[in-house]
Amino acid sequence: MVIGYEARQVGKRAGIAIVVMAALCMAVFLCGCQSKEESISSSTVGLASETTSRVDSASAPVPVSVTAAAPESESVSVTVEPVSQSTSVAVAKSGSGKVVAIDPGHQAQGDSSQEPIGPGSSETKYRVSDGAAGVVTNVDESAVNLAVSFKPRDLLEAQGVTVVMTRETQDINISNSERAEIANNANADLFVRIHCDGVDSSSISGILMLVPGENEWTGPIVAKSAVAGALIQDALLRETGANDRGIVERTDLSGFNWCTVPTVLPELGCMSNPTEDELLSTDSYQQTLAQALCDGIMAYLAQE
Repeated sequence: MVIGYEARQVGKRAGIAIVVMAALCMAVFLCGCQSKEESISSSTVGLASETTSRVDSASAPVPVSVTAAAPESESVSVTVEPVSQSTSVAVAKSGSGKVVAIDPGHQAQGDSSQEPIGPGSSETKYRVSDGAAGVVTNVDESAVNLAVSFKPRDLLEAQGVTVVMTRETQDINISNSERAEIANNANADLFVRIHCDGVDSSSISGILMLVPGENEWTGPIVAKSAVAGALIQDALLRETGANDRGIVERTDLSGFNWCTVPTVLPELGCMSNPTEDELLSTDSYQQTLAQALCDGIMAYLAQE
């Protein structure tokens, strides 16, 4: 009985040992698998991280260098190609169906090279002269002409008139014949050439209206130009109280001779007169001139 008991105990201990050994083997196997899975998981995470990094880098906004606009008080240089390269104008007519071309006379720098006084003429003139300068203000006529011209433009557009400007900057080189061509190509109902005057006597002041005289080029536009000149001159004198220097016909102006549409040239005052020179540089007087120009132009267009 003792021998049988001991045998049973030995067998029992052997069975336990076998179970323990099996458990240890299973634990080692499971640890190895877990380590391998962790290694694979770590590798996958690393790959995902690298892919994400590449995607983020590709989709990230690229820094852009932006230069802020210059404050309005700063002087900004603008370069404009000469309009001589093209004088064609695409005009989309507004409500009234009327088109007015406005030419702010002269420019920052005159051009003394020559152009024919009229189509096919052997007689020539400066492409565009320098213009006058204020005897007191020393302001260039071209600058006053430009400042004034924007004002009737705005008033006319408010009345439904389409306005074509020959220039909107001082920094341009455009001849008198080219300015006329802009008005022609726009099929303008009227071409208004804004100028101021400079004369030998500082005592002379007032408004002078120039219109085309009849010659080999201007015949078709003389009558309508005369009507427009009279209506605009009347409005200018009435609303400004300036001296009347009359209406004068000119046959020697290339800006008239190249024109195929009615045209006028108001000399809005004398920059050689100290009082008028200072007046012409004030916004309030420029606005008065602009309103008178608008009224005279609208009176002419109403007859068309």
